[in-house]
Amino acid sequence: GRVVRRVGEHRVVPAAILILAFGLVLIPLAGSVRVLVLACGVLAVGMGFNSPSIMALISRRADADTQGSILGVSQSLASLARVIGPAWGGWLYDRFGISLPYMSAAGLMVVAFLISLAVVASAPVRQTQVSE
Repeated sequence: GRVVRRVGEHRVVPAAILILAFGLVLIPLAGSVRVLVLACGVLAVGMGFNSPSIMALISRRADADTQGSILGVSQSLASLARVIGPAWGGWLYDRFGISLPYMSAAGLMVVAFLISLAVVASAPVRQTQVSE
């Protein structure tokens, strides 16, 4: 809440996506448990900032009449990604080894970052109170 109040979801979402990409890159590079724990911490921070901020941004971008439908579609797509992602990662792991699933996910996060920049810049956001 405090970070969003200071900088807004339109800045938090792209930053969180980059943090996620960085954490995903760190995992296959981890040569020790400490680095792996750091990578998992970076992923947790990225998800902690991304998930609530992206939902708030989506709800503010939607018209009042379609807000529920759009949030439902968003959650459905997130669920679909939680099915496709592990299957894709498992296939990459089986074919190419341990590093490629993480690097592939990091690459997708970079694409998501670029898309988030374009989307955030494209339309105004309705302002609402953020409660803590």
